[in-house]
This record gives sequence, structure tokens and C-alpha cells, in this order.
Amino acid sequence: MDIKNRRKIKLLQPKKSTLYPSKILANDGVNSLNWNDIRYPQFHTFYDKMLSNFWRPEEVKMNKDNLDYKSASKNIQEAYKKGFGNLTAIDVIQTRMAKILSTVITDPSINACYAVAGQQEAVHTQSYSYAILDKLSRSEQNEMLRQAVQDEVAQNRNSLVVKVLEELEDAYRLYILNLMPVEEFAKYLARGLVAMSVLEGVNFYSTFMMFYYIQHRYGILGGSVSIVRYIHKDEFQHTYLNGHTHRALLTDYKLSPEEEQEHIDWSLNFIRENVKREIEYGLDLFTTINVRPSEIETYIHWLGNVRAQSLGLPLPFPDYPYNANENPIPWMKAFDDSRLEAGQKQDFFETTVTQYNQAKAENTEVKVEDLSQLKF
Repeated sequence: MDIKNRRKIKLLQPKKSTLYPSKILANDGVNSLNWNDIRYPQFHTFYDKMLSNFWRPEEVKMNKDNLDYKSASKNIQEAYKKGFGNLTAIDVIQTRMAKILSTVITDPSINACYAVAGQQEAVHTQSYSYAILDKLSRSEQNEMLRQAVQDEVAQNRNSLVVKVLEELEDAYRLYILNLMPVEEFAKYLARGLVAMSVLEGVNFYSTFMMFYYIQHRYGILGGSVSIVRYIHKDEFQHTYLNGHTHRALLTDYKLSPEEEQEHIDWSLNFIRENVKREIEYGLDLFTTINVRPSEIETYIHWLGNVRAQSLGLPLPFPDYPYNANENPIPWMKAFDDSRLEAGQKQDFFETTVTQYNQAKAENTEVKVEDLSQLKF
């Protein structure tokens, strides 16, 4: 393999006539950035919202939280370790995947969004370590993290997403070495974005729910729950970032009707199976504290519909009552204010009704006759 044959990315191209690449993976623009005039203005909104969510774990006072943990029952302590251990593992994955997307996507506005998302994922991982700093010894902390990854139910829950993201990373390496055409890589990236939306938008949420339940039921661990709420708001924005990147990708790299239907079918089946596994994981997690919440199936199925709609897909669970802006679990509404920023759109794939929206940016040279077809 000769590295000289790698896919060459020109960082600045003064001889080009357009400011941005013509597609989100192309390299045919000047490659500067004017946030006032971008191809997909939706990403300015995501960028602003992610920056407005900036926080550091050290801002959360943990003195009472540490006392709460030490006086809590062994079951709650075990659930705490299990929950934060698994959140750490999957946030490490997301830090890595955000880096890959910020590298491979050439549209500078979307690239910037994933740079911020990656920084936030790194803060999430740090925050779990901060939360357990004075609760567990160093050896207990490390054992917590090992056991969380080795847990069979968690492995089963994570395995489908991990497989798709590993395939995306393999495809990324081939693409960079110019051993895979962009159209083929775009298909791997589309599936990867669905998997990232599931990981950030479904696989975190049984654990979030458990921490909310502990504070709702026992009135303890307020510091840890504050951290969870910060992370919840960040992950909520990341799922919409992934969803709209998925829409932009498939606008720029269109699939044939047969490929489009195959992608829809694969995505819906992927979401359905992961929802099933998340419910199994959540029930196992709640069993640790001797609780079997009747609401968990309703909540996780609702999340499956929310994430599919964000990606522009049909609802995978049309028989479940659904309102994107209304958490179906009444007692969780006190903890979940991220629903206020849902901003759901119609089905991306119903092209007679909706298409993804690009701006009439002067520097992108998008034809007016093309823009007339790009509506939500």
C-alpha cells in the first residue's frame, strides 16, 4: 500500500471560485467559513446551542452527594457504579466517533459542530471520573469501569452499535487511503450516523432514567443527577446534530430508489432491535435497586420514534402514542427540560412532502431551480 496514493485534502484552495465544498465530503471549495452564509443554516443553530450548554463538572458541588452515596443502600451503590461505568464506556466511543466525523466531513460548518460535540463528549467522560473521585478508591474506580464493559447484558445492548461504528472506522481508513469511492463511503457514514443517534439517543437513557428515579424516590445524589442532566442536554443536541447530518449527507449523495428503501428498512430494524435491547438492559439495571418500572417500555419506545424522526425516517413504532415534544413519563418531566428544544421535522424520505433545506447562500452556487425542491 503506497501512502502517496492517499486521498489528498487541500486545506486552502485560493484558485477555487466557491467558498465551500459542493458536498459535505467534497474538496472543491476555497475552504474558508462565513457563518452568516452557509449551505445548511440549521447547523449554525446546533453550533450555538452546543456552545450555550458549556459546563464543567467542577462547577457541581459533590460534598452532600458523596455523603449520600456512602449512606445509601448497597443496591443503590451497585446501581450507581453500574450506571456510571457503562456511561463512561459509551461516551469514550462517542469522543472517538466525533473526531472521525470532524476529520472526514469537509463542510466547515458541520466540521465545527463535530469539533464542539467531541469536546463535550470528552467532558462527559471526565465528569463521571469527577463524580466518583471521593466515593471510591482508585482500584474500585478501575474495577467499576472494567465490570461495566464486561457485563453481559451491557455487552448485548452495545454490540450492534459497536459493530456498525467499527465498520465505519474501517471504511474511513479505506476512504482516506483512496481505496473506497466517496459514494460507497457515504453509505457507511449514513449507517454510522444512525448508529450514533441510537448510541447517544437511546442507549444512554435507561441509565438517565434510573438516576432520575433515585432522586425522585429517595431525594439523594443531587450532584450526580445534576451532572446527568447536563449530559442529557448535550446528548439531546448531539442526536439532532447526527440526524441533520444524516439528512444533509443523503441530500448530497443521493441513493437510488432501491438503495433508499434498503437503507430505510435497515435503519428501522436497527432502531427496533436496539430499543428492545435497551429495554432489557434498563430492566436489568433497575433490578439492581429492586424496582421494575412499568414506564420503561413506554419511554424507550418513545425515544426510538423521536430518534427516527430526527434522522428523517418513518416512525419505527407507529402504534405507540407519540408526541415528539412531550415526554410520556409524567414524573420525569421535572428532570427533562431538553424536550423544549425538540424542533422535529417531517419524514425526510417522503420526497413529495419534504426535502432537506439548503440556504440560498451566495457563495455556494446552488441553483435556484434546485432549491425549489429542497423543502421540509
